[in-house]
Amino acid sequence: MKTKITKVFGNKPASQNEELREPYWEFMGRKLREERGHNSYFNSEYIMKKEIQEMQSLVHILQMRIIELNDEVHHLNDKVQKLGGLTTQLELDI
Repeated sequence: MKTKITKVFGNKPASQNEELREPYWEFMGRKLREERGHNSYFNSEYIMKKEIQEMQSLVHILQMRIIELNDEVHHLNDKVQKLGGLTTQLELDI
């Protein structure tokens, strides 16, 4: 793809002796395309692996919380049984 090269200052057409530059957005787009080839940060595989890693850590945290809550439920059921109540009976304060 041929990029448009413009003169640094002024509206006159650029001659071969004058300094030429690439427009800003074309330069930034070209740099981004070059970095994508060399930098794995923009690689979709890297992004997916990072996302999976984060989800797995959240699943682990949630599983640990479930274990804590199950322990609390068993502790409360034991407490109810020791006090002579039924663990299947629900009581409401009215």
